[in-house]
Amino acid sequence: MKQNNPSLTPWLRFILLVLLAAILVLPLAACKKEKETGAPATIEPTTTAAPAETTAAPAQSEKEIAGYNPINGLPVTDPAAVNARPIGIMINNIKTATPQAGISSADLLYELEVEGDITRLMAVFANPADVPEIGSIRSLRHDFIDLAGAFGAIVVHFGGSYAAYDQVMIQNTDHIDSTNADYAYWRDAAWRSSRGYEHSVKTTGANLLKAIDKLGIPDQNTNGNRAWFYFQPTADIVPANGSSAVKVTAPFSNYAVATFTYNPTTKTYIKGQFNADHIDESTGKALEFTNVLLLQTTVTQFNGDILKEYDLSSGSGYYLTGGTYEKISWKKGSTLQPWVFTRADGSELTLNRGKIYIGILRDTKTITIR
Repeated sequence: MKQNNPSLTPWLRFILLVLLAAILVLPLAACKKEKETGAPATIEPTTTAAPAETTAAPAQSEKEIAGYNPINGLPVTDPAAVNARPIGIMINNIKTATPQAGISSADLLYELEVEGDITRLMAVFANPADVPEIGSIRSLRHDFIDLAGAFGAIVVHFGGSYAAYDQVMIQNTDHIDSTNADYAYWRDAAWRSSRGYEHSVKTTGANLLKAIDKLGIPDQNTNGNRAWFYFQPTADIVPANGSSAVKVTAPFSNYAVATFTYNPTTKTYIKGQFNADHIDESTGKALEFTNVLLLQTTVTQFNGDILKEYDLSSGSGYYLTGGTYEKISWKKGSTLQPWVFTRADGSELTLNRGKIYIGILRDTKTITIR
């Protein structure tokens, strides 16, 4: 029998060990090299992520602001609201006709005593397109033509006194009435039933825009896109330069007494009348104003008639805002003259940005402020 050579076994084992070491060590070296150089042995397809956004987008609100309402100073998003011609709507304010609808949307609200101890309102909107369903619309008095003229506003009414119609004709006042645009109005059936025929007239901004177009009334404002008042540079409420004004009573007559109660939460004045809040039926809420101007002047009888005649040349009054008040002087003048309000030191009054109420009372009436 042939025997194996025992001297070959150690060499064979040595060769096998060397081969095994080579098999194990080379892949480890390759892995180490990949870690050191970052170069993978096999390149796979990759997707490059988009770089992170480093520039913040401009604030959306800044993009949306197209300008400022020229009557209340608040920002608007529609350029048409800056350029549009204002509109002043005569509003019934006899108790039977309350609550009115839509008047809380007005930029400014006028109130004056008319015949019979009642007051009448004029709701002024810088942009007719902003007029909601509103009523009840009532007849015009001639002093309101001058008040609307402070803003170059188109006058909206349903009927009027002979003095009002005379002034409209003499001055060629742009107006929308039942006599020239009856299609702009309708009578609310529920109001007609509960309040009476004469207290049921309504309109809307869409109806008024249609009337403006059909009547060929100029629809651009006449103020060069400039505000009719001086306003604070920001929306922050700056109190008036005077004493506290938390509860204010303004008696137009024994029948019509307006009250203003300061709301520190909203920094507005809540209007009241007839021993309750003055409510807008559309919202179910009380009227609130950032600025309240109570002006006093001489009031006489027009041509010895029952109609009132207001001296709108100049006078004194009070400015309420931010829970305080100050005494002011005012000037108006002819129909198209704007309002000018001045402080005791002669500087022009700067209003806070927000809704405005202007009440004009006899100078024989006592306004109570506490």
